[in-house]
Amino acid sequence: MKHHLNEIKLLAMQNQTSAILEYVESMEAFMQNPDEFISSGNMEVDCLMNYMIQRARNVLRSVQVKIQIPEGALHSFDINIVLGNLLENAIEAAEHTEEKILDVLIQLKKGILTIEIKNSFSKTKLSQNQAGWSTTKENRKDHGFGLRSAGKIIKKYHGTMKLYSEGELFCVKAILYMSEIELSS
Repeated sequence: MKHHLNEIKLLAMQNQTSAILEYVESMEAFMQNPDEFISSGNMEVDCLMNYMIQRARNVLRSVQVKIQIPEGALHSFDINIVLGNLLENAIEAAEHTEEKILDVLIQLKKGILTIEIKNSFSKTKLSQNQAGWSTTKENRKDHGFGLRSAGKIIKKYHGTMKLYSEGELFCVKAILYMSEIELSS
């Protein structure tokens, strides 16, 4: 709300009455859409996140999401590959547990995009080898591409991705270094 109030105040200081009315109407429209959980200002990222969060809330008990992304700050195609694959894996893993937990934190500060996803998981359904975590699905040759796809995009942005377990939670922490070119597009 603080950001909305700042925007309205700025428009009022500039005597832009019609812009204030438009802004308030868009806020009202947003509040009337109960299926919209995320509104970062990036339509493509918001669309993916709202779909994934709705899906998670349909099958999980606890879904916590915190997103702080300035409007228009991300290269949507690349970020949606990362978010789509990581969230797909997290939701699917959490769905097959008793706890059914998903926590998501996404923030962009000073050109650094941090994505942290934690989900409940079954330790018997996940295996780790010397190369890292691997799929436990029956048909291994047709699975396991999600993490690799996300990893390629993260590498493109000179980032890192760490996979680890923390008690009963499986955790993914990805850091991407978004250049000024990506931030302005």
